[in-house]
Amino acid sequence: MRVTGLRCEYAKEPLAVDEKAPRFSWETESGAVGVTQISYTLAVTDDFGKISDRSRLLSRRGEKKSAESVAVPYEGKALKPFTRYYWRVAVRTSDGETALSDVASFVTGRLSSRWPAKWIGKRERQGKKRNAGAPSPCFFRRFELKKEIDEAYLFATARGVYKVLINGEKLSDEVLAPGWTDYHKTFYYQGYDVTPLLKKGENAVGVSLGDGWYFGNLSAVGRNQYGAYPRLFTGFFIIRYKDGTSERVITDENWRAGEGPVRYADLQTGEFRDGRMNLKDFAAVSFDESGFGPVVVKSVREELEGGKAEPIAVCGEIIPVSYNVVRGRIIFDMGQNMVGRVRLRVRGSAGQKIRLRYGEMLNTDKTLYTANLRSCEATDYYVLRGDGEEIFEPDFTIHGFRYVEIKGMDYTPSLDAVTGVVIHNRLDETGSFECNDGLVNKLFQNVLWGQRGNFLAVPTDCPQRDERLGWTGDSQIFCQTGCYNMYSAAFYEKYVRDVMDAQRENGAFTDIAPYIKWPTGDPLVGFGNAAWGDAGVIIPWLLYKNYNNVNVLEKYYDNIARYIELLRSTCEDGVRTPVCYGDWLCIGTPVPFPVIDTAYMIRVTDLAAKIATVVGEKEDAARFEKYAAEARAAFIRKFVSEDGVIDGDTQTGYALALRFGLSDDKKLNAKFFENLVAAIRKADDHITTGFVGVKELLPVLCEYGRSDLAYKLLTNRTYPSWLYSVVNGATTIWERWNSYTFGGGFASITMNSFNHYSLGSVAEWMYGYAAGIREPSEGWRRFTVAPETDCFSFVKASYKSPAGLIKSEWERKGRRVTLRLKVPVNTVCLLKLKGSEKAAIKELGYGLKPAFTYKDGRHAAEIGSGDYLFEITETEEIK
Repeated sequence: MRVTGLRCEYAKEPLAVDEKAPRFSWETESGAVGVTQISYTLAVTDDFGKISDRSRLLSRRGEKKSAESVAVPYEGKALKPFTRYYWRVAVRTSDGETALSDVASFVTGRLSSRWPAKWIGKRERQGKKRNAGAPSPCFFRRFELKKEIDEAYLFATARGVYKVLINGEKLSDEVLAPGWTDYHKTFYYQGYDVTPLLKKGENAVGVSLGDGWYFGNLSAVGRNQYGAYPRLFTGFFIIRYKDGTSERVITDENWRAGEGPVRYADLQTGEFRDGRMNLKDFAAVSFDESGFGPVVVKSVREELEGGKAEPIAVCGEIIPVSYNVVRGRIIFDMGQNMVGRVRLRVRGSAGQKIRLRYGEMLNTDKTLYTANLRSCEATDYYVLRGDGEEIFEPDFTIHGFRYVEIKGMDYTPSLDAVTGVVIHNRLDETGSFECNDGLVNKLFQNVLWGQRGNFLAVPTDCPQRDERLGWTGDSQIFCQTGCYNMYSAAFYEKYVRDVMDAQRENGAFTDIAPYIKWPTGDPLVGFGNAAWGDAGVIIPWLLYKNYNNVNVLEKYYDNIARYIELLRSTCEDGVRTPVCYGDWLCIGTPVPFPVIDTAYMIRVTDLAAKIATVVGEKEDAARFEKYAAEARAAFIRKFVSEDGVIDGDTQTGYALALRFGLSDDKKLNAKFFENLVAAIRKADDHITTGFVGVKELLPVLCEYGRSDLAYKLLTNRTYPSWLYSVVNGATTIWERWNSYTFGGGFASITMNSFNHYSLGSVAEWMYGYAAGIREPSEGWRRFTVAPETDCFSFVKASYKSPAGLIKSEWERKGRRVTLRLKVPVNTVCLLKLKGSEKAAIKELGYGLKPAFTYKDGRHAAEIGSGDYLFEITETEEIK
């Protein structure tokens, strides 16, 4: 037995933890069956010598009898700011075993202490180019450390985005810090362990800044959303010496400011770098700063907080698969629609300008397709020094692209002249899925690439055009899929903070977060809209279910309750007032807005009642339950005919009614389902839902016994279908079912992204129904495995949950289905095996005989941890 997977605040070895009671998580692994944790001993100290004493922890002093292992809060003495703490945990289990974890650590942030440094900047004005800023400011400081260093940290942030070099070396692979928030409400700083980069004697540090989200173009609203220049940087080093003393080096008037080779840099416009202006030895002790001048110094008035989410970072590289020369321009095909930048190796004469443009698709004449980018230029420039091979890689921009067009090279390059640098928040990937259908496997990979490309600072809708916004509807629709694919606890918790920061005075949650405005002050988009504003309730609930995050419910309970009261107060005869988007991008007959609006109101009111129960607000829970019951009655009264037809007679309308439990009448639900199947048949067995209905349809079909129809919808190859994009060469999820069609070409350029994850929420069905891994509670301490074993001939899926690794691998041959199932230690799995009542079930791994009960075509039993092998044999061949 061993204890692994140690996380503090849902992160591995985090720096700048600003929680006074940080939360700890761990996993336990054992080869035995049915093992649970009965107690743990958690030790936290700033003294590594104490934490390395195994006998102290194994003695069971401080032992707590509890099965909790996900998000366990710290209960010790007050933590000191800017200090490394070491922690480990000893776990005792039901089989009498005890195991001790390795030592992990975290570094605290300021914990409400004073931020010691100043803002430093450079006098600067807006650049001449309309869509871009001024040359990037650079800052330099040389300092001497006179003693042997034990440990050293840098804590830093910027108005803009920053890059730090220490003694000529890159600080890390992290980029575009501090990320994006509503900086007037939440401003994050980052922490770095710089012990390996500093040395006794003279040291040097260099910093450069880009516009980022603070000053740069945001969507179509333009620049300077949060203020005007100058761009500013603040930070300080804490150096602790081996003799026990310490000192700080802060940003103040001792720094020098100048300009470097980056003439402008904007997230949407691109970056212009002049290689002739490179700063020789910048950030090295030998750097000549005589061309630099005094810095502008300002007080830091913001309440800075340690960053919540994993950092944006370089997470991979891609080599192009081919290139072609079209009209004198070289177009490299990366073979994958990706998000990030390129690294270009190039040679030429001094002053020669190279232009790089980015696009997701090619026109029919093989030229670069950029019309869907709208006003986003997505173009980088590099001016050569002319001294041999040079490398250009932008620092302060990102692009969404598969193809990069290069103009200005006067020779034919080799294929490896370009490298795609993949950038997103550095989240651990936790899920896998494979089946016998290669196109479905490709669809799954497209979903994963869509998440990689859009999990960047916030969960964006698209990464390429002049939008790139944190649409709340898209985010909640995809949230469960996102949690399967990646360990998204901290990322989504940060985004929930964005949603709460954007909440309106009347209680409405906004349609995007962070929320931005036009230069006139008018809102860019709306607020309180069904499925979009409702994310302020849905995502916190999913974080609780998936990651045992009670804090997010407690911290934002008042926000959630205000929103529910707003919905209640704006109802007309129990029906939610119709607003905005409906079933966005659906096909054919649209769902009447009041149907979706009221269905979602019932959904979030139900969830609010559950949230109120969790946080101990029993009176609120009862009131919200009453609201939901009244709204259900109004829904049936207003929108449902006697024969179970819901207004609009749409796939989405019926899917929402069944999935959200809008009726308690079994006969009426049977009519809803009958009408849903008829609506699908009317569409020639094709999907017609938009964003709102897309993730609900297949689960409903399976819950009501039509997994065959769910399978058919998933595996259709003709338009509209998920696989239509795959057979047309897609490598990510498209925004529309018809982003591109044979004969019709490209959809409207006003809104046509080829990297848009919402329709990829179908992966939730792949994990939850094809493999059967679903219905988490308490951070996956309890869950269900109920695979649809008549959809494919085999499925192999895994999910590394916060409680441990879950595997569901089944294969069907003739009358027999075999299921290999891994259940983690300290969890309970409700296993539901599909089959007839007469099916023979054997467990071959341990020879166990679980007490199965039979209901609704499933054999159900609760099982504990272990690696199981089940065999289900039918009397007749499974069709």
